[in-house]
Amino acid sequence: MAYTTAEEVLKRAAVKRDALNRDTNVPFADDVALQTWLTGTVIPEAEKIVNEFCRRLDFQKHEDQIDYFNGDGFRSFIAVTKRPIIMVDKVEFKKADGGWDLKPSSDYFIRGDQVHYSTVLPEGFQNIRVTYDWGYTTIPSDVAGVTAEICARLLQKMIAFKMGPLVRVDDYRIQLMNPEIFTDDLKDLLAHYSQEAAAIS
Repeated sequence: MAYTTAEEVLKRAAVKRDALNRDTNVPFADDVALQTWLTGTVIPEAEKIVNEFCRRLDFQKHEDQIDYFNGDGFRSFIAVTKRPIIMVDKVEFKKADGGWDLKPSSDYFIRGDQVHYSTVLPEGFQNIRVTYDWGYTTIPSDVAGVTAEICARLLQKMIAFKMGPLVRVDDYRIQLMNPEIFTDDLKDLLAHYSQEAAAIS
């Protein structure tokens, strides 16, 4: 799912299509052309910038992630590799014959990004398997807002420089990274996602 919409970007930017054109109907022949460019080009690039800053793959929901762990015979919890956890589908211990023993959900609980088992985890190499969903079921509102604001500021910058050093449609990637667009106040809104991701590595 996209982090924001063309409609939200245009509402924040408060700009008209004609103000973005260098000449009559160039480069945006109609409102659909502008929205298509925002949806297909600018918003995805803004999402990449947000993801890179937050050190995340994305903010989507991911299902059926499988992690393997070594049991040490004295700990009773494991920390999964992808965060945040939405739900744990299965916790399994490897059996002597190489098969897997599915544990009932009553034997474990989730605390933050850790799976806590009711007793110590059995000792062994890659003998614990956890299947879980992680990420976000909906895009966090601050992530959506920052993505829309980055895009809106690009449109405003294109208009501001229309009569001077021209910001062409093809220059969007560089412009989105501009300190005047992706500013410290926007980075502050995303900082806790970056810190959370850093705790994983």
